[in-house]
Amino acid sequence: MKLKTKKALEGFVADARRLLGDNLKSVVLYGSAASGDFVEGHSDLNLLLVLEQVDLKRLRQGGRLFKSWVRRGNPAPLVFTTAEMQRSADVFPIEFLDMKESHQVLYGLDPLEGLDVDPKNLRLQCENELRGKLVRLRSLYLPISDRPRAVKKLLIDSSSSFHTLFRNVLRLLGEAPPIHRRQVVEKLVERLGVDREALVRVHDLREGKIKITSSELDELLDSYLGVISTVIDSVDRLSGK
Repeated sequence: MKLKTKKALEGFVADARRLLGDNLKSVVLYGSAASGDFVEGHSDLNLLLVLEQVDLKRLRQGGRLFKSWVRRGNPAPLVFTTAEMQRSADVFPIEFLDMKESHQVLYGLDPLEGLDVDPKNLRLQCENELRGKLVRLRSLYLPISDRPRAVKKLLIDSSSSFHTLFRNVLRLLGEAPPIHRRQVVEKLVERLGVDREALVRVHDLREGKIKITSSELDELLDSYLGVISTVIDSVDRLSGK
């Protein structure tokens, strides 16, 4: 992570403390920036804010800060109350498990400490999100199928979401998921026998390590869609249906 990025995070925390005061309990960095898998220009800076109370008045107090943060190309921070963190583990198992494994507390107490997630909820969310994102990926491809640059961007942008889900599929299979993408690829190939080349090439494309022709891009996307379908079938079988 570059010094400029670190200073942006420090500035956000300082402004959040000033604007939100005692209502701000925690600021947590999670995702690739916390795991060491951050790629400048592609990766997001994901933040979790925990407040004592959340209502429109208190959200407006940080409105300018959030607006400025998003204008810089960052996703809007997730905002929970302290009580909501404890009550939401059953509906956000993927998000909270990933946060627990790779996060950095920038301010306050660690809100993820002691947070328990039921594996049954994890399987259901994994299958739901995998199927939903596969359908969406196909739909987004349709109007841009003749525009290689747009297809390349779609593939790269979608890879982060699928990587998160692949890590959680490994959890369902009884594996402690690696943090880094290439290690996740190798473990997924080992457990499910999916197309290793497709996963590695998508990873390398995201990091700018390879160049690819239009025809190769279509072949890669087709193979990648096949990998996702295989993973979905594996998760579905875990339900005992």
